[in-house]
Amino acid sequence: TDSCILTNDNLYRIKEIDRGISRISGVSSRMSPFTVKSIRDEDGMMVAEPLLEGIPDDPSGSRELADKILKNKFAQGVVVSSDLKTASITANINKSEPENVILGRIDSVINCNTGKADVVKGGLPYIRKILIGDVGKDAIILIPAALLIMLVVLRLNLGSWRSVIMPFSAVVLSVGFSMALIPLAGWKMSIITVLVPVILIAVANNYGIYLVARYQELKINNPNKSDNELVK
Repeated sequence: TDSCILTNDNLYRIKEIDRGISRISGVSSRMSPFTVKSIRDEDGMMVAEPLLEGIPDDPSGSRELADKILKNKFAQGVVVSSDLKTASITANINKSEPENVILGRIDSVINCNTGKADVVKGGLPYIRKILIGDVGKDAIILIPAALLIMLVVLRLNLGSWRSVIMPFSAVVLSVGFSMALIPLAGWKMSIITVLVPVILIAVANNYGIYLVARYQELKINNPNKSDNELVK
């Protein structure tokens, strides 16, 4: 990245990204170096004017702009860092359109304006977007892994595959039913909901071992009773 964000190329890129974001219908307001005002006193009156009236094209203009930013409490540390190495564009999005659609349009604007400086995206909408993707990936890995571990534990504890089928089938059915209820109820997948099948597997695994172990114990102590009597 450039050592200073106030170069001609960087400022032009920030301006184009800011302009592109302002045209997105889902963005209600924004704050950037090109929207911040510079307030000064003139003849006893308060005058508010744009911080950036134009993009400087020479070193002296860049130094003048840097001094202007460092003296502006609405700009320093808000839209431009104190070391003048980073700048920010903050956008507030509304609910007029789906959040993922608005984020896709913002990403498109950023991708269309490339440059040497790195662009880092953040905020709650992007955090939610990343979490939703990570949650799906975690579910694909965690649930099969938990079921595999359960199979191994049941086989080691119960001694036969016949004794494994009953508790394992109950767990698979309960996990499938509970996960299917999430979209039917209109809920969204989150870090907490990903833990639901894992918790179900752990709890049902314990009860399954208790039930089958008790059945095997009764069968050993009551060899003359039928399977139906032992189950009852």
